Amino acid sequence: MINKGFTLVELMLTVSIVAIALAVAIPAMDRWILQNRVNAELRSLHRDLQNARQKAIFGRQRISLCPRLGDHSCGKDWSQGRHLFSDKDGNGQIDDGEIILASREKIPESDSLRWKAFAAKPYIQWLPTGITNHMNGSFVYCGQNRPEFARAVIVSKSGRTRFSRDSDEDGIDENASGKALTCP
Repeated sequence: MINKGFTLVELMLTVSIVAIALAVAIPAMDRWILQNRVNAELRSLHRDLQNARQKAIFGRQRISLCPRLGDHSCGKDWSQGRHLFSDKDGNGQIDDGEIILASREKIPESDSLRWKAFAAKPYIQWLPTGITNHMNGSFVYCGQNRPEFARAVIVSKSGRTRFSRDSDEDGIDENASGKALTCP
């Protein structure tokens, strides 16, 4: 007669191995999920910035991107989402007759997004030539407000965009000036 089954020692050993594997894997999985969320949010922002420039050039009009405050107005907190719109009068606000071209919802509560620019306006605007309206700067996105999960989209005065990178390989991306990105 052959006994089939596990002894208590075998079962406890298996449970211990699984517990150790999970203790190692779960923090790595959380880090991977956060890093992917930051990258996805930044790619979405980058697409909106490129879309704004393209619409300004091909539509021969001013296009603005502003922080969202409700469905049809602009605020000051980029974490609340954003509106992309045709800005006929160039004031950075959605007025009557101006069309919202795209809107994005707010980002997760644990994260932050801020616009740090040469011209300290709460919006960014492209002219029909494709250049910004004297608004070079960076959008800095911080995952869980931790510098190691900070990334940026850098906007030049010419309206072109690029992602920040970790050029000194210290685990933190740098801004256009080569300084480490910081979170609030």
